[in-house]
Formats: sequence, C-alpha cells, structure tokens
Amino acid sequence: MTPQSAYTLFMWIGAIGAGMVFIGFIGVWLTSAEINRKSEKEVAKLTQEVNVQRQTLEEKDQAISGLLERQRPRQLTPKQEEQFLHILMGAPTGSIMVESLADSEPLGLALKMRQLFQTAGWTIGGQPGLMVFIPPIVGVVLEVEHPGSADPKTAAIQQAFGAVGIAMKVSDQPSPTVNWFTLSIGPKH
Repeated sequence: MTPQSAYTLFMWIGAIGAGMVFIGFIGVWLTSAEINRKSEKEVAKLTQEVNVQRQTLEEKDQAISGLLERQRPRQLTPKQEEQFLHILMGAPTGSIMVESLADSEPLGLALKMRQLFQTAGWTIGGQPGLMVFIPPIVGVVLEVEHPGSADPKTAAIQQAFGAVGIAMKVSDQPSPTVNWFTLSIGPKH
C-alpha cells in the first residue's frame, strides 16, 4: 500500500468515524429533546395536580376557619364593654329581662349583658339559663313594648350591640312583660 492510498484510507476511516459521531450526536440530541418534551408535559401535569391540591387545602382551611368562628363564644373585650356602656349610659334607662338557654355560650353572653345593663342603670329581670324558646331563637333578639315605635332606648340598645359587632334583631312581637324590654339570647347559629 502506498503512502498515498494509506492516507486516503485513513481519511475515509476518519470521515466515516466523524459521520458516526455526528449521527450519534444527532441521536442523543433528538432523544434529549424527546425527554425534555415528556418532562415538560409531566411537569405541567404535576403542577396542575399541585394547584388542585393547594386549592382543596385552601377550601378546607376556610371551612375549618368558619367552623372555628361559629364555635367561638361571643365575648366582649374590655374596650367593647366600655363602648357598650358608654352608649347605654348616654340614653334613658329602663327595665330589661335578660333570658337565655342553659347552653354555656348563650348563658355567658346573657350574664355579661345583665352586668352591663345593670352597670348602665337599668332594672334587671329574668333568669338566664332557664329558658326554652318556642319557636327556637338564634342569635340575640330584643322584644320591645311597642314594636316599630321610635324609642330612644331601643335605638341605644341597637347602637350598643352594633358597636361591639354582635348582630341583634328587634322582634316584631311585643315584649310579654308590660314596660319591660326582653333580651333573648340563643345560640350563635
């Protein structure tokens, strides 16, 4: 074999080898691109699953927070008690029956209301914890002697409850006791 033919053979072998390396590189590149496409699809699918689970967890967290809020007793802070008293003391006083169920949450609020109304100068009656409301009462209901009349005492009671964030409904039924308001406290919800 002449040096020229050996050189040509060597060049052909080199070209074939370079071609094989190039083909191998193209194969790796195509395989890598296919893997990346599959990975991107898997990542998108996993991201979607994570988002669904995150949304589900947030919904459960909101439901638990709502449940805890409904179970939290209606209690007044010292500042709220001061606001409540300030409003009641700025209005005419009267007589009020404070009634509640024996359940601890409504009873606790009824006892606090008795104390606040008495401190504000109101005459107090009723026996909290001894009532069974028929029909059942939910929340706080005020019965007045003349429903629908513009009574400054009724307005003061409404304003006091509103100031401390406790919803109170004025009943369209008159108070069963003449010259007395009746404050009935049932469960929160």
